[in-house]
Amino acid sequence: MTGTNWTKGMPLDLYSDYSRRQVHDHFDPGSPFTPGTGTWGIHGIVRVHQRPGDFALFVTFGKREGNHWFDESINDEGILRWQSEPRQDLNSPKIVQLIRHDNRQNTVHLFLRTASMRDGVACPFTYLGPLKYAGHDRDRAEPAHVAWELLAWPIPANVLNRMNLALVREAADFAAEIDGNGPCLIEEAPPVGTMPIGENTRKFQARKVRYQSSEESSALGLAGEVLVVQRERASLIAAGREDLAARVEHVSVSRGDGAGYDVASFFTDGRPKFIEVKTTTASKYTDFYISPNEVSFSELHPDSFELCRIFEYDKQSGTAKFYSVTGNMRTGLSLAHTQYRARPLLVQNTAQAV
Repeated sequence: MTGTNWTKGMPLDLYSDYSRRQVHDHFDPGSPFTPGTGTWGIHGIVRVHQRPGDFALFVTFGKREGNHWFDESINDEGILRWQSEPRQDLNSPKIVQLIRHDNRQNTVHLFLRTASMRDGVACPFTYLGPLKYAGHDRDRAEPAHVAWELLAWPIPANVLNRMNLALVREAADFAAEIDGNGPCLIEEAPPVGTMPIGENTRKFQARKVRYQSSEESSALGLAGEVLVVQRERASLIAAGREDLAARVEHVSVSRGDGAGYDVASFFTDGRPKFIEVKTTTASKYTDFYISPNEVSFSELHPDSFELCRIFEYDKQSGTAKFYSVTGNMRTGLSLAHTQYRARPLLVQNTAQAV
C-alpha cells in the first residue's frame, strides 16, 4: 500500500507496505509525527499506548548502528531472530515486557524491510502480521537476542520476491543434551508466570518451529506417548512393582482417542493414574490444545490425572524433555477458547406447496 492510497484510520493489510508515518497514523493518530526523530520516527520498538501491552516492531535487515551490525533473519520454518538496539539488554523494561508477551492477550506487530534506502528513496516496511515469543538467548544479554514465531506463515512467494527477502535454510535440529543409550525423557519444572530463563547461544541459534502435516503430527504425538509408556513402566519396575508395570496400557492405541487420556498407569500403591500426553518439537513455552473431553475427565478424576507436556522432542535420538501438571486442568492450566464446533443453522421452511 503506497502513501497515495493511504487514509488515516484504515485497517492494516497483511503484506502491504507502510511508511513509519502511516503506521503512526494507524496506531496513534492523535500524536505528532516528526520524520527521523521521536518515538514513531526512529525507534525500533514502539509501545501502542492506546492498547497497553501491544507493540509495533520495526525491523530493517542489514542495519548498522555505529560499529554494530544487526544479525537478524527469518528462517524457512517461520522464526524471526531479532536483536534489540545495542544499548538495550535483557533487563530493559521494554525487552522484559516483550519476553513476557502473551499473544493471547496482546499483539506485537512486525513491520520489516530488507534495506533502508533504495535508489535514494526510503524503503517502506512490509506488514508481516503478529508475532509470538519463541525464546531468547540468555548468554548474549546486550543487545538482547529474541526469537519470534510469525503467526501469519508461510509468507507467499510473491511477497518474498517483492521484499527481496531470502529465508535462511535450517539444517540443525534440536540437539539432545544427554549422554546414554536409547530414548529417554528429562524432567523439568513447568513454566511459571515469570520471565522465561532463555536458552544458551547454541540452542538459540538452532531455534525453529516445525509445521507438521496431520500425519506428521499424529506420528509425533504417538512417539511422545510411547516415551511416557516407557517412563511409567521403568518407574514402576524401579519401585518393585513389576506387576503394575505389566498392566500399563497405551489407551489411545488400544481403545482410541476418546477416553480423555492417552496412557493408563498406576501409582506405586496401586491407585490408577490417567495420563494425557502433549508433544512438541518446540520449547516448553509453546501453547497446546486440550479437548473439552480431556478437561472434563481431569475434573472427574483430579487425584489421578496427569498432563505430561513433552517438549524439544528430537526424533533422531528419540529424546525429549517434559513437565507435568496434575489435578483439575481448569485450575492447573490457563485455558482459552479458540474455536467452536459449528453446523448450519436449520431454518424451518415456511413456503407453502403449490
